[in-house]
Formats: sequence, structure tokens, C-alpha cells
Amino acid sequence: MAIQQPEVSHLIKELRRRTGLTQQELARKIGVSFTSVNRWEKQKQMPIPLGL
Repeated sequence: MAIQQPEVSHLIKELRRRTGLTQQELARKIGVSFTSVNRWEKQKQMPIPLGL
């Protein structure tokens, strides 16, 4: 069962809220650009799963 884009966006935002991280801080911690995190949260792009 695949997770839908709106669910992924919500999960990322909720993770950031619970950890108190900004988009820039989260991006730095997981090794992606701020732009990627921003696009994920705005449902403009989906994260690519690791291992692909």
C-alpha cells in the first residue's frame, strides 16, 4: 500500500513540528536541500525512497 502525496506532506510537517525543526534544519539533518523539504511539504514533489 503506497502512501499518498497529501499524507506524506502532512507527516513531514508533523515531524518537523514535533521536533521543533525548521525546514532548513530538517534538510541539513537528512542531507537534502531546503528546496526539497519545501516542495515535499507543499505537495509539489514526493521524496524518493532510499535504496532506489
